[in-house]
Amino acid sequence: MKRNYWLSVFLVGSLVACKLGGKKDEAVPSASSTSAASAASSVVSPSEAPKGDAFAQQTTWIRTFAEAFNKHDADAIARGYAMENSPKWGEYKSLFTEAPDAKISITRSWHMRDVVLVEFVQGGTHETAGKKPYGYVGASLLWFNPAGLVTQEAIYSDELTMDIQIGRAKPPASKVDVRPLRAVPPYTSTWEQHRAKGTPEEAKLLDVRERLYAKLTASAEKDFLGLMTDDVELYAYDEPQDAKGKKAIAEIFNGWKVMFSDIKVEAENSWACEDFAIFEGTFSGRHTGPWGPIKATKKEFSNHFVDVTRINKDGKVDRMWTFSNNAELMDQLVGDKK
Repeated sequence: MKRNYWLSVFLVGSLVACKLGGKKDEAVPSASSTSAASAASSVVSPSEAPKGDAFAQQTTWIRTFAEAFNKHDADAIARGYAMENSPKWGEYKSLFTEAPDAKISITRSWHMRDVVLVEFVQGGTHETAGKKPYGYVGASLLWFNPAGLVTQEAIYSDELTMDIQIGRAKPPASKVDVRPLRAVPPYTSTWEQHRAKGTPEEAKLLDVRERLYAKLTASAEKDFLGLMTDDVELYAYDEPQDAKGKKAIAEIFNGWKVMFSDIKVEAENSWACEDFAIFEGTFSGRHTGPWGPIKATKKEFSNHFVDVTRINKDGKVDRMWTFSNNAELMDQLVGDKK
């Protein structure tokens, strides 16, 4: 399920992986951050950021997008994309009509040279679905060119969460447990930022994350949990709630074992950034157990995701954030139930 527009994900919860150019309410945990004060706070063209300073250009782009989004300025949004990949301005205007109070707030960003992962909270009132409110957490991978314009993007958010919040989902999908409406915090011009250093120590973090994936099998629960701290926390936004501590993580792990067999995780892209390992890839297997009201279908599936893993100085995982789309999984198992 890949669609060639970014805007519908922000406004109507559309899809797990959205790529342009043919390529590719819980508290937000804190971590060390890098100041974003060097970039202007007004809505300006990304080209006005300091030349040669990719971090400043990217920061200005994110700020420009968010402020333009909150003003419902489709023209300003479209100018942030390379010409050949610019979304249709009219689509933004149409979607702002569907959700006239739509707002967005940026909570984190991870900067890896020309690639940036942005975490956001987006919500509003969906006029075409009975004027019901919605709100969710999502993430967007952005690829930048030297001019500070976006040439590719991949957006990850749980469309099923929004469909259920606004009453658009149909049975049995509508009976699946999802997160409650997430309020959009007030937008601020600064947020938590992390910047890759490109050191060998950073690169080693990817090895830890790879080992964690390798232990994601039915017979490796002890080894899987052994790579985590006792107070580990998981913020999986396609799950109905957060998991804090090894016991809670084990319950989710055992739930996966019931629902799925032949589990396989493959990374399409990976980056290291400060204390974080970031993976974009697929989670695949066979649906062999109940998923809430969805009985085992015995069907094979492949679901896209991006996740962020924070690793401490002892090489243990202490925080995880996962962004995926259960609507993609639902479509493969039981068909479109919107």
